Amino acid sequence: MMKISFQGANGAYSHMSCLAVYPDAEPIPCISFEEALNKVASGETDIAMIPLENSSAGRVADMHWLLPNTSLHIIGEYFHPVHHCLMCNTNADFNTIKNVYSHPQALAQCKKHLKEKGLIPCAYNDTAAAAQMISIEGDVTSAALASKLAAEIYGLKILEEDFQDFSHNTTRFLIFSKNEITPERSERCIT
Repeated sequence: MMKISFQGANGAYSHMSCLAVYPDAEPIPCISFEEALNKVASGETDIAMIPLENSSAGRVADMHWLLPNTSLHIIGEYFHPVHHCLMCNTNADFNTIKNVYSHPQALAQCKKHLKEKGLIPCAYNDTAAAAQMISIEGDVTSAALASKLAAEIYGLKILEEDFQDFSHNTTRFLIFSKNEITPERSERCIT
């Protein structure tokens, strides 16, 4: 079975992208983009699915630092529609939450809605890890911005779906391999 590394916890948008493009592959969560790429370089995984930019919040800065130093090949790209959910523990609601945890990119994609609701954005490693943390800690003053899949995995209540500021919110992912493979051209191709 092919293995695909991604940055984030299970339920992250990178995880969802892996499932969408390679439904028969085994997704391998990693702490960082660098770890996900290193797993491919070392042969632990076959490919990596890494976000490069978002239509609302711009480029993923960490990746622009890592790209020039990788010996891996870009073998494809994937555009994933991102629909953030505001989620909390079952005993919390809009009256109790004050802080919202998520990846800085997700917080930027929901900046307007967070401000309108008077919620304080708090940066966290990734969207799904924020959901996991909220679930474990059980704090009624905290919520997370993550995917519907993350809410299901970590048993959280969704307060509001489509919390992103723009309905067309999309992230472009690059697919990396140790082997040079010429990808098939698609109608929607930037790389």
